[in-house]
Amino acid sequence: MRNQSFKLLLAMNKNVNFLLFSAITILNLTRNACGDGPIVQLPNGLIRGREDLTSQGNKFYAFEKVPYAAPPIGKLRFMPPSPAESWDGIRDTIGRNVSCYQQSADGAFESEDCLFVNIFTTKLPSVDDDNITLPVMFFMHGGGYVGGSSMWEEPGNFLDHGVVLVTINYRLGPFGFLSTEDEVIPGNNGLKDQQFAIKWTHDNI
Repeated sequence: MRNQSFKLLLAMNKNVNFLLFSAITILNLTRNACGDGPIVQLPNGLIRGREDLTSQGNKFYAFEKVPYAAPPIGKLRFMPPSPAESWDGIRDTIGRNVSCYQQSADGAFESEDCLFVNIFTTKLPSVDDDNITLPVMFFMHGGGYVGGSSMWEEPGNFLDHGVVLVTINYRLGPFGFLSTEDEVIPGNNGLKDQQFAIKWTHDNI
């Protein structure tokens, strides 16, 4: 009888441990899904980023895939960029895994919905400190207007020098530079994306 009671208690203990482990796992997954990163208010809505470390071990904040323009799809394809729509709630801006369509990539992360900026900073805006000012470095990738992406640029080395780093995607190849030399497809939209992103950065950072 005592052996049976011991076995029963042992089984119950294993079940309790399993349930506790499952509860902790679910709690961690929920926390990661909900996110506990820094939150910043933009005119379009709230964004939540992540924390990371520079090459010298200093903490910085990253806000990635922040839309600076509406997705250039449908009626907006081959058109100049237009303002991004606002969103409700908190938009998670974590991960740079998107590139505009191009010739020189494998297509794994390519999308027409690619007009994003990535913002990296060692300081966050605060209602308690209105004097936080850092120079802004605005970086546009190369690639001859047919290739390249902001997802390949790492910010760590720059941020140790006291700057806010902004990197962008812009339309490439025919999506960015095809022109019919009239109002149907006016052309040079890749350059217009760059100009639009510069203005967005000026207005929001």
